[in-house]
Amino acid sequence: MRLRTNWQSVSTNIPRNLSRSRTRLTPINRDALTGDRTGPRWVRAERKPPRHRSASTTLDAMVRVFMAVGVVALGLLIYSTVDCIQTPRHKVRVLPKSAWLPIIILLPLLGAGLWLGFGKARGGNGGGGGRRKGPMAPDDDPEFLRNVEFQRRQAQRREEEARRQAEENRRKREAERRAAEKKQEKKDDDRGAGPND
Repeated sequence: MRLRTNWQSVSTNIPRNLSRSRTRLTPINRDALTGDRTGPRWVRAERKPPRHRSASTTLDAMVRVFMAVGVVALGLLIYSTVDCIQTPRHKVRVLPKSAWLPIIILLPLLGAGLWLGFGKARGGNGGGGGRRKGPMAPDDDPEFLRNVEFQRRQAQRREEEARRQAEENRRKREAERRAAEKKQEKKDDDRGAGPND
């Protein structure tokens, strides 16, 4: 007979009544114990008492956590420092730029958090600050709205100027017509009064 060495094939031979049991079963090789080559046999394993963590494993876990926090703090420190340096002066709030840099560097997590929360002016669209690049809706673009308002006022001034000019021209024509009528009346009066005298 051939010995089974593949544990996957052994695990398929678990008796049904033992596979549903809550105790842990381990296969043993009968050949190793008795010299019998009939196949694996399943034996109930003894339960070991739970292992308590030693101080060294707890310390190792704490070191890993502190290292992860340190990496995050370093990344946040670098990001905040570069962001502070590249931010234009008119977008910096609360303190001047020269005061924010030492705060960010000397207080890594706190300084970077303060910079991200209070130091940089954010845009009106809720996201990252600054003006959005790319196409923008006309009613959202303040420069476009300023230009529209400027053009509207210019057109209104031109209309008022044209109306004023038309009124002046009408008055001049009216004055000229009245003057011409008076002149005509005077001529007519002079002609009519002259031969009768």
